[in-house]
Amino acid sequence: MSEQVQTTERTTNGKAIGSVIMGVIGVTGFPFVASIVAIVLGHMARDEMKTDGKQGHGLALTGIILGWIGVIVLLVLIFVFGWFVTWAKVSN
Repeated sequence: MSEQVQTTERTTNGKAIGSVIMGVIGVTGFPFVASIVAIVLGHMARDEMKTDGKQGHGLALTGIILGWIGVIVLLVLIFVFGWFVTWAKVSN
């Protein structure tokens, strides 16, 4: 008596993987462009995973979070740079 085991291979959503990669790049290297791409890919991946059953919900969420962190860090850096420029002009 031979038992057949049926395996269903669930793959990970590619956009979720791309979202995490772009999120890491956005936090470490190119904050604005890569962070926006990470946010968009993360949301696209989450929408796709609702219908196709692929894995990667955590990856998509991580990409979204890293993307927003990259955007916030960039905005803070712009604010601080602007503050220093203004302070330097006033003090001279």
